[in-house]
Amino acid sequence: MIRLIVILLILLVASLLIFNKKFREAFTLSTIPLIVLVVGLAGYMVYYMISTNYFS
Repeated sequence: MIRLIVILLILLVASLLIFNKKFREAFTLSTIPLIVLVVGLAGYMVYYMISTNYFS
């Protein structure tokens, strides 16, 4: 459960950085690595939920 909360917090921060231009400019980040991070974390979260039978 803690792992899922940490992943969701990272996704929230990454989405904030993607959609808020001022934050992105403040940290001088480009959007492509952030999008790769979001997709990777979402994929890992789905894999983790399936492998631990989270929904049953």
